[in-house]
Amino acid sequence: KLLRVLQEMTMERVGSSQSLQVDVRVLATTNRNLQQYVSDGEFRQDLYYRLAVVPLEIPPLRARRDDVPELAQHFLSKVAQRLGRDACELSAEATNLLCEYHWPGNVRELENLMTRVSVMAVGDCIETSELQPWLLGEETMVSANTVAANSPEAAAAPLAASGASLQDMERKLIESTLEKYDGHRGNTAQALGIGVRTLA
Repeated sequence: KLLRVLQEMTMERVGSSQSLQVDVRVLATTNRNLQQYVSDGEFRQDLYYRLAVVPLEIPPLRARRDDVPELAQHFLSKVAQRLGRDACELSAEATNLLCEYHWPGNVRELENLMTRVSVMAVGDCIETSELQPWLLGEETMVSANTVAANSPEAAAAPLAASGASLQDMERKLIESTLEKYDGHRGNTAQALGIGVRTLA
């Protein structure tokens, strides 16, 4: 059906036999070698040539290390806007660590990492110690050597490692920080760098 749309620029609505003319441009992305898939018979050749009219190859993040600092700060600002607070900054050492990392998960891994450290950050500057637990691999993502067992970050870290949503991590971090400060909302808000009303 997709091939017909691309070839003839026509389609039929579900349950209808009437053909409709369409005028669309298709942007398709993949992290696979489709040419190899075509050669192996795993991807239709006719569909490949319909899609690959103007192929653009975007190098993986590990090959664009100069982009890492700007992308990281963009994601930190994005999370901060959602949380209603000022964006964290990366220390020079933390920035260097990010640039040296190999990013097997590409840009999405960087975005997830910036979300995690931003949610868990207590100060306004992120240091290497806050990044390292998440760059060690899934088996050793959070270790006793890098995250104190009784810290609010430790309570939220397993959620982040399991792929929990930003909302779940925010809630857990707020709850554990409230507990740390014996329910004192002012101290909790100050520690998290958010307004007291945000805790409501």
